[in-house]
Amino acid sequence: MLLRWDEFSFVVKWIQRDLESGFFPSLQQGLPPVYANVANMQILGKQEKMKYVTGSSIPAPKGHYSPAVVHGGLVYVAGQLPADPGGRDMAKATIEDQVRQTLANIATILDAGGSSLDRILRATVYVADVALWPRLNAAYAEVMGEHRPARTVVPVPELHYGYLVEIDVIAVLRDS
Repeated sequence: MLLRWDEFSFVVKWIQRDLESGFFPSLQQGLPPVYANVANMQILGKQEKMKYVTGSSIPAPKGHYSPAVVHGGLVYVAGQLPADPGGRDMAKATIEDQVRQTLANIATILDAGGSSLDRILRATVYVADVALWPRLNAAYAEVMGEHRPARTVVPVPELHYGYLVEIDVIAVLRDS
């Protein structure tokens, strides 16, 4: 649902009133998520700007986008392919090696953005053949260990450059 600016302003004022009146008795334990984001962006005056994650160790995007954006205590990582920074042709690699390389690329980006694999909240995994899912899942579990973020696996007919997997994630900053 989209709100017009005057509707959004009303919601912000309503939330501010609730906060000031003590509606949330344990603010030290954190706000409900919907209030927390609005509070961070509007009520408490933290007009946080988006930070674009860049760096020499991060695979350069081949399109008009950022590898990741940091905002509101989260790191949003764009879909990453298993491109090998060393130049190895990963399109011919196994699904397991492609998953490992993709997650290594994501780990590098998350580190540059102030997070890590164990701070991932949600992942979307695109796989070029649903029959590869069991092998993809095993390699993913090997890398992720006990950490189990929410995840969606989406079968697609094909991916760019002949790769078998693409993954995007949302992670919490280390200091959040």
